[in-house]
Amino acid sequence: MKINKKLIVNLVFLVILISVYLYMSDYRLNEIKASKAHFGVGEDAQLFEKVNYKWGAVHLFKTPKGSCTAISKRLGFLWRTKTVFHMEDNQDLVSTVGWANNEKCTVYAVESSDNSLAYIEMGTGIDRIRIYSEKNKPMIFQWDKPIRWNDFNGVAYSKTGDAIYEFRYPKGNTIKMDEIRWFPIK
Repeated sequence: MKINKKLIVNLVFLVILISVYLYMSDYRLNEIKASKAHFGVGEDAQLFEKVNYKWGAVHLFKTPKGSCTAISKRLGFLWRTKTVFHMEDNQDLVSTVGWANNEKCTVYAVESSDNSLAYIEMGTGIDRIRIYSEKNKPMIFQWDKPIRWNDFNGVAYSKTGDAIYEFRYPKGNTIKMDEIRWFPIK
């Protein structure tokens, strides 16, 4: 059997060309590298939590610009991140450090430095989730479907079971996405 050298050279060139195209389009061989390849995350981002799904993964990062959450989807043996959500850093005792959703999932992360906080409940009906607070560990809420922010119904409770914070917009007429946060219940 005679091997056509020109055909082999063309196939190698085609494989190299496709590989360069995929790399330039932010496709990677693993999900973390795909997330860090996104311009909204960056290579110096520090992963602090990961939520796996059959179709992909959600990564929560700390970056020099604040927290961000990236959704990476599996495409055959490759991964790509198209969606990144950024959170503003703040000095609140209870703060959102990650939030992402798409047509297949919702992931929400919250950290607390309030020692009186025992647990947080979020969601409605059968989708309501309770997570207990652990020192220096974010509370990660996850659903296998999209949940709108106004259906989070987030309430933080004290060790005695009293509601002490609620996740909402400030009271008033202005609604800006960066104003939604955990407010003390008085």
